[in-house]
Amino acid sequence: MYNLNTEKGRKIKMICIRMKIKIKEILPEQYLEPVGYLAGIEGIEPNGRIYEGTGFDEEMLLMKGFDQGTLDRFLREFSRNRIERVDLKAVLTPGNVRWSSLELYEEIKKEHEALH
Repeated sequence: MYNLNTEKGRKIKMICIRMKIKIKEILPEQYLEPVGYLAGIEGIEPNGRIYEGTGFDEEMLLMKGFDQGTLDRFLREFSRNRIERVDLKAVLTPGNVRWSSLELYEEIKKEHEALH
């Protein structure tokens, strides 16, 4: 979870707890670490770099290990609980596992803007 230290984030955490989904809040100083490392992927090592910039303000979710049914249920719970959508969402893949949070953000933002 990125930039969701809010009431909306608390509601999302409650959904995760009910669904037994582990939650990790990523802080700006972690934005240069590989997202695979942040997600606990074995074999993806930290680089030890600390981000000192301003980062990004948009909310973002990165999901790991979600099958299609879990993903569908997770997103349905947003509407059932009247939680506004998080526009920037991604699933961890072999293609993005070594990206930094900043690289992931830039890519997801481009995709979101292209779709809307």
